[in-house]
Amino acid sequence: MDDIDPRLERARRLLDDADLGLAALGAEVGLSPGHLQRRFRAAFGLSPAEYRAQRRLRALKQGLRAGGDVTRALYDA
Repeated sequence: MDDIDPRLERARRLLDDADLGLAALGAEVGLSPGHLQRRFRAAFGLSPAEYRAQRRLRALKQGLRAGGDVTRALYDA
């Protein structure tokens, strides 16, 4: 399996930590938004926006499983 470009790994970590749009994310990792979109999807099977949505959904589910109320889980996610 090919090694993943470190810029794409950095983009994924940034999405885990912050709510960045495609242009801001591209600027952070040194790729144009379109190039980042294509390369990220090729590497991870999801667009950056889809990855961010999946991350939020995962956080929501974890919050609900932890016994938190729905409003708090939504806010935290």
